[in-house]
Amino acid sequence: MDSADLESVHATVWAQGTRIHQQEGQLSAVCVVVNKLKDRQQSFQALVGEEVGHLRTQIQQLSAASEPRAEQREEKMLIAKPNATAPVWEYFGLKTNEQGEPINTDEPVCRICSKVVATKKGNTTNLHAHLKHNHPTQFSQLGKKTAPRDADLSSRQSTLTEAFGRQSKYKRNSAKWCALTESVVRYIAKEMLPFNTVEKPAFREMLQTFDRQYELPVRKYMSQTAIPELYNRVKDDTLKEIKDIAFYSATTDMWSSSNMTPYMSLTIHYITADWTLHSKCLESRYVPDNHTVDTLAENLKAALADWGLDENKLACITTDNGANIVAAIRNLGWPWLNCFGHNLYLAVSHGLDSDKDRTARAIGLCRSLVNIFLMSWIKKRDLRKAQGEANLPQNSLVLAAVPKRVQADAELTKFLQEDTLDASSDPLMWWHDNQRRYPLMAKLAQKYMCICATSTSSERMFSTAGNIATPERSCLKPHKVNMLVFLARNLPN
Repeated sequence: MDSADLESVHATVWAQGTRIHQQEGQLSAVCVVVNKLKDRQQSFQALVGEEVGHLRTQIQQLSAASEPRAEQREEKMLIAKPNATAPVWEYFGLKTNEQGEPINTDEPVCRICSKVVATKKGNTTNLHAHLKHNHPTQFSQLGKKTAPRDADLSSRQSTLTEAFGRQSKYKRNSAKWCALTESVVRYIAKEMLPFNTVEKPAFREMLQTFDRQYELPVRKYMSQTAIPELYNRVKDDTLKEIKDIAFYSATTDMWSSSNMTPYMSLTIHYITADWTLHSKCLESRYVPDNHTVDTLAENLKAALADWGLDENKLACITTDNGANIVAAIRNLGWPWLNCFGHNLYLAVSHGLDSDKDRTARAIGLCRSLVNIFLMSWIKKRDLRKAQGEANLPQNSLVLAAVPKRVQADAELTKFLQEDTLDASSDPLMWWHDNQRRYPLMAKLAQKYMCICATSTSSERMFSTAGNIATPERSCLKPHKVNMLVFLARNLPN
């Protein structure tokens, strides 16, 4: 080995020795820290021991001081409050008279400090407060004697609840399951909700909270079974109701859904034997063909036939002024009345169009005013407040019968001598009270007073249809739309 190798080995050994020396120094420092911690731990333990000794001495002194008070309480002969069930009464008693009966049940005495704590009619609020502030140790122990029993009862109740939840579900044909399902179906139909409502987690969880044994049907059952069955039942009831009506009027209109599916509406109106005006929404008829005169006439005739309605009992049918629907009704030979609402709108529109220069500015100002109240809830609030202060309603911005028979002259003459009804009177109620005096004219009144002056009922029907055939439900088949509109309009509230 040459001198260069020896120097290299020497340098390596020297470096390792230096590293070992540094590590020894660090180890010595750690040992010093550990020794200091041990010293502090011993000091802390000694301090804790002294404090524990002081506490034991104080506890013994308190115990010794309480013994005389216990003897005094025994001398006073406190008795327990009769029929007391609250655990707090364990620490309170009542003073007795010579016969051993309680002197005053509203002044119990603390068995620990002999202090009188006023109560009223057995109320324990003051008793709890006295224990909490003056005897916290006893207060902390309050009720622990009954805790195991309460815990056992709680465990038992939980077990019973779980056992009840594990019971078998209602059978599909059971009366309970059918009643609950009927309620859900009516809710969906009346509130115009989509079929997938029954698949939404929150809805299913709500029903499970009401009754864990009820198993909600799936969407397919609702769509293909439940709704058609409910539709058939309500339709049968409607057929029975309108089977024997003497006369009826009708309204109809055309409408297209959000996916441009065309429908024809049909509603009828009639007066019952007790002179009550009824309206029935019968159909939202799917009309896929071109809306020609012949097509509309054929569908109207078929709709009346489907519901067993006699055309001869049709007093009148009210529609808008559409040329095709008017021509179809005239071809059928039915009495026709154009919608007063449409005529009023056209009259006002044409009247304004004839003098646009003078009305354009007024209309523009009105539109701006309306937009202000529509777009600002503050303005709308102020408007309602002003309407209330002025006692104004908080709004957001008679048919005659002519007898045709000669033998009715005397009845007509007598009727014409009657006083005219004021605007607030109900003509149907008048006829209800006087139908025996005018039997022939009562039949005419029942026929013609059911005629609608407007086709508003059809417009309302299409509002319902619009809430059902929404863009989200654009895949609904026309016959399902017809069922759902019929149920939404005819199911009782």
